[in-house]
Amino acid sequence: MWSRSSEFFHKDFKAEKIIVHGHTPEQDSINYPYRINIDTGCYFSGKLTSICLRDDDDSRVFITS
Repeated sequence: MWSRSSEFFHKDFKAEKIIVHGHTPEQDSINYPYRINIDTGCYFSGKLTSICLRDDDDSRVFITS
């Protein structure tokens, strides 16, 4: 749950389910097959990001304001 291993952050990381997380601010959201980081550092960048996931077509829609 609180992993900080290099494997977790690699684009080829695999898991049983898609992991959506924050607590690791990035300039833009990270959209990898099994890991999605939506923390765009709102407290310092003013950019808030959310995501809409749909089971029926595996789509990922990012919303940034």
